[in-house]
Amino acid sequence: MSVGMLALLLSGCALAGTSLAREPDPNVPLSREMGLFLREFRAVQESLRSVHPRFTERWLKTHGYDPADFLPRPWTEPESTGLRLVGKWGRGRSVEVAGQDSLVYLSLGSEVAVLDFADPAHPRLLTELQLGFCPTQIHVRDSLLVAGGWTCIETWNTGNPAQPVFQGRIPKAVADFCVRDTFLYFVSGGSFRVYSLADPASPYQLGACADSGWATTVAGNTVVLVLHDGFGFVDVSDPSAPRRVGFYGGNSIAAAARGTICCISNDEGGVPATASFEVVDIADPAQPRRLSRLTASGGYDIYLRDTLAFISGWQQPYGEFCIVDISDSTAPVRRGTCVTPGSEFGVWASSMTPTAFIASDERGMEVLNVTNPGQPRLDTSLLRADMARDIYLDGTRAYVAGSRAGLRVLDVADPSAPVELGGYDTLDNDHYSAAAADSFAFLSSMQPPYLRSIDVSDPTHPLMAGGGAAQTVPQDMVLRDTLLYLAGRLRFNIVNVARPRQPVLVGSCNAGDLNEAGLCIRDTLAYFAGPFSGLQVFSIADPASPRLVTTLGGLRAWGCDVADTLLYVGGFDNFLRIWSVADVMHAYELGAVQVPGSGADVKVRGRYAYVATANLAIVDVLDPRSPALVGTTATPDEVWAIEFDSSHVYAACFLGGVVVLDTLAVGLAEHGGCTRPQDVRLRCPLVSGEAVVEFAGQHERDFHIRVLDAMGRAVPSSVTATGTGPRAIRVAMRALPRGVYFIRIGRGDPIRQFRVVKF
Repeated sequence: MSVGMLALLLSGCALAGTSLAREPDPNVPLSREMGLFLREFRAVQESLRSVHPRFTERWLKTHGYDPADFLPRPWTEPESTGLRLVGKWGRGRSVEVAGQDSLVYLSLGSEVAVLDFADPAHPRLLTELQLGFCPTQIHVRDSLLVAGGWTCIETWNTGNPAQPVFQGRIPKAVADFCVRDTFLYFVSGGSFRVYSLADPASPYQLGACADSGWATTVAGNTVVLVLHDGFGFVDVSDPSAPRRVGFYGGNSIAAAARGTICCISNDEGGVPATASFEVVDIADPAQPRRLSRLTASGGYDIYLRDTLAFISGWQQPYGEFCIVDISDSTAPVRRGTCVTPGSEFGVWASSMTPTAFIASDERGMEVLNVTNPGQPRLDTSLLRADMARDIYLDGTRAYVAGSRAGLRVLDVADPSAPVELGGYDTLDNDHYSAAAADSFAFLSSMQPPYLRSIDVSDPTHPLMAGGGAAQTVPQDMVLRDTLLYLAGRLRFNIVNVARPRQPVLVGSCNAGDLNEAGLCIRDTLAYFAGPFSGLQVFSIADPASPRLVTTLGGLRAWGCDVADTLLYVGGFDNFLRIWSVADVMHAYELGAVQVPGSGADVKVRGRYAYVATANLAIVDVLDPRSPALVGTTATPDEVWAIEFDSSHVYAACFLGGVVVLDTLAVGLAEHGGCTRPQDVRLRCPLVSGEAVVEFAGQHERDFHIRVLDAMGRAVPSSVTATGTGPRAIRVAMRALPRGVYFIRIGRGDPIRQFRVVKF
């Protein structure tokens, strides 16, 4: 999704070829015009969450929207920003499932989970392969895993399924693809393409022809395309010169081909919507012909095993999982069905055990017993997850507001390997924000009670312990001592959670609007960010009577943070703005810098501001009058929320889960002032008592030296620096606790900054 496009829309600009853009109505206030744009944009996003990711482009085009405004950006080599990816929890919506022997591969969010179902009653999670994008399709053959999506295609060696090894990448965006032998087939950029995977580490294109849709299945030398108005058949007998040879009309959904038949699914339309299942003879792909048809038996995905077709299911609640006997392709028989609670996006069936698997959106992977194909039954659901809207850190735990998947509790004691401990699940209910302290977490809810208290004393089995108090749905929340401050739709609420099982509303007042809101607090003031209500400042000196103090007009705010007398605001105009709020009644803007997208969240640590945009933007705010964009760090999806511990930043990446980044390396890339960095060096980065900085030549006498902690704060003045001759200085650090520090040497501007580990 192009977040920059949203900012242009909100500024009232008309974009050529962009369906959402329109000329502003001079009779409508700008704030309302902006509201219409954002509400339409958000409405499209909400509609897309019910659409299979493969169908995103088609859905957008069908409804008059430009896919480029909503789809992820194509793969580009990431630039170094000083941030280093440390760990990742990539769980999100389950989209596709594939398998081989007893191994099952599930794509969920920005990862692929590998499970061993040799014993279906006791499956083992072997690994969670973390990707830099959200795959829409996966394929497994021998020791090769291929994963592709709207960002790129990657190949992995799964000779050891517990430790997949990256092989190669094709920087092409795809909705779907299929593989035969060493050939990869897909449509990207208006062309059908044939690639060689003979060397998975170096895939290359063999041939191409103009075409559309997506490649979904292959049989012999015929590749089947899913088009917007039917199915296309491409002859690939000559890989260097593929060509379309046939067409079969319909409201196409899915296809699976084998030998001379192709089983397809078509949308039958109507209310309620149903999908048909058809068997088509493709012995001559130039003249495909229908052999048979079953109504209300189609689905998003089809998997063929022996004489059975396993169909994932269609739109809920009318499109259920079903098994069709195709031993007689002219007279298929619907053998059995099973109602599953999720959106059945993908399906695979094992040939070793009587088990079928469904990739079921926020429900995770649903496991079905198909011992009796006439009576399939749901056994269990695994790996439930959804969109990561918010994240909150409390000690060694991270709490993720997982939209329709409820609250997910992560163990982040080792930031390089976040592990899910458990979750509080909900049914068809969205959750936007989370907070936690000790043995209780607090979760916002779209359905009453809008605030929920979750007992996490046993993080493997969180339980709802209470609720209520909130008058509207909290979009953001801040926990301070025993008070929980809630930025809700149209209301600002203050709730006492001293007794978390019985939260009590302390005070409330009108605030914000019906859209997203951000909240930050400093001393006795709360800053409530709304995209169209501006940034409202409330006095919370008396929690029982919060009151509006002032509104910082013109700020199309979303995310915000406050440090000392400075307010940092991310807004829908693609700028990070810094305001002086030393006197909040006379606040004024100090500086601003453009960032690559609207700022859903902002967090400031030391001299850097981290802004949640389409990726994670890093801004140097050392001089608030002249902030500078240091760079952006690629994330698997747009960032919605940011949290910190002592040395790491945690980013909730909407469809892509959570990434953990090392912030300590940021300071190693200074901008300006270091004319000859090779002239100064740190003798040893590991110290127990003193750090010695050496100069190649005689150092200047007017330099200054500062020692900063991991958060960029100056350490106590007892730390001193003394000269040890004309070419060295010695920094006493013995009195400091163990940890990571920065030594910054300057002469007006910084000359050099070093990272030191005190042990």
